[in-house]
Amino acid sequence: MANLTKEYFDKHLNSAVKDIKSDIKDLKTSTDKKFKELSENIEDLAGMTARGFNEVILKLDVRERVEKLELEMKQIREAINIH
Repeated sequence: MANLTKEYFDKHLNSAVKDIKSDIKDLKTSTDKKFKELSENIEDLAGMTARGFNEVILKLDVRERVEKLELEMKQIREAINIH
């Protein structure tokens, strides 16, 4: 009778261990997939952020416009003889 109980226990324990190993494998696969998706999303977001900042910098960089306006003002002053 003791052997029957041991065999029953071993059978169910092995079955439970196989189920746990399968669950761990599935969890690892799912986690790896989610991590890959998250990494790709982070890369996309970093690219969008960089492009966005570049656009903002270009819009805020008015040096060229100021230089052009200063040149025009200088030409106007020279044309009307104001120094």
